[in-house]
Amino acid sequence: MIYVIGICRGSGYKPVGFRLLHIDTMKTMDAKIATVYKAIDDGCNKIENVWISRGKDKQEVLKVYRDLKLDRNVNMYADIWNGSVEDYRALVVLWKDSDGRYVCADPRGFLHGFTKDQLVRRVRSKEFRLANYRLSNDDRFLGRSPIKIIDRHKEIYASRRIEKYRSKCEILSLKPLGLTELKGELSIISSDVNIKDAVIPDLVTRIEDKSFLRCLTMKSVSMPSSLRYIGDGAFDRCGSLSNIRLPEKLKFIGNKAFHGCIGLRSVDIPDGVEYIGEEAFGGCMGLGEVRLPLSIEIITRDTFINCALEEVIIPNSVKVIGEGALQGCSLIKRVKLSNNLVKISKEAFFLCIALEELIIPRSVKIIEYDAFRECNSLKKVELEHDSYEDITIHDKKLRNILGI
Repeated sequence: MIYVIGICRGSGYKPVGFRLLHIDTMKTMDAKIATVYKAIDDGCNKIENVWISRGKDKQEVLKVYRDLKLDRNVNMYADIWNGSVEDYRALVVLWKDSDGRYVCADPRGFLHGFTKDQLVRRVRSKEFRLANYRLSNDDRFLGRSPIKIIDRHKEIYASRRIEKYRSKCEILSLKPLGLTELKGELSIISSDVNIKDAVIPDLVTRIEDKSFLRCLTMKSVSMPSSLRYIGDGAFDRCGSLSNIRLPEKLKFIGNKAFHGCIGLRSVDIPDGVEYIGEEAFGGCMGLGEVRLPLSIEIITRDTFINCALEEVIIPNSVKVIGEGALQGCSLIKRVKLSNNLVKISKEAFFLCIALEELIIPRSVKIIEYDAFRECNSLKKVELEHDSYEDITIHDKKLRNILGI
């Protein structure tokens, strides 16, 4: 989660940027107002105490909760912060520990811990102000969402797990994986590039970006049932990796997560995975079999580009096949499309030269240019629509086959 903890001001006290705190990494950064506005508007990031509001004149402006005020409408293209952050007395409440202490951040990025009585007393005496909550008459914290509770005992337990894991590796003369913990969660952040068989310890929930990048000799990886997240490029170009079993609790597979893993032969992606990133399995030239989960709605750009797939069943949850999603899969002979599919994007099946026939479900509304370009074996296409007016087909190959 990301919070605004301070307003960056330029000459004439004009607000030009924000100081942000990412509580997953506890890092601060200063960003232009235009950057923050675009991130929120595009849906790329959610910032807990900032939002876009449309006024009576229909002009969109950024709003900041309570005491972190912009004071007036701001220039979205203003220059970056010149060095002054206002003001140090406005605290942002981040979370509440399981022992009852409230963890707050000031605009410098410094953290403060208070019991409820201490925090209430300092707010009542106006020593501090709360930027994202207000104090009710009966000393309750009122805001847009409840204060999150983080179990400190889990953090302590996670730290002990890391110590125990490292001690075990030392006894067995093994080089340990790079483990870290934050807010009670264990993450893999690095590994020995010469590792052959990776065993990820229990309770690890995240494999961070590029953790196993170019581990060329790694043949297998054992993932714990607790794993929820595989980051961007986590196993990128692990050419010898041939055996993976993705756990049931997995929710996220990042961009290029298994890109270039030419030794992979099959992958069963469990139901529950909500996102598979761009080029996640791109260039897996030995990948001949994949089972897609019933929980994804989009097959993203270049997800399976240049794989050895022979058959693909698109689950009925999928509504969009992204640009180049199965491009260059020259061995594909059969594709079963989702009955809820709406869009087949540009070059989705480009160079699928073995594809012979296709049934296009009634739900499909648009097939973009070059979606089936160079599918030279494709001779039979069945359209389930009542008429050609119910679908827009830009692809020349399909138009020729259908005689449109």
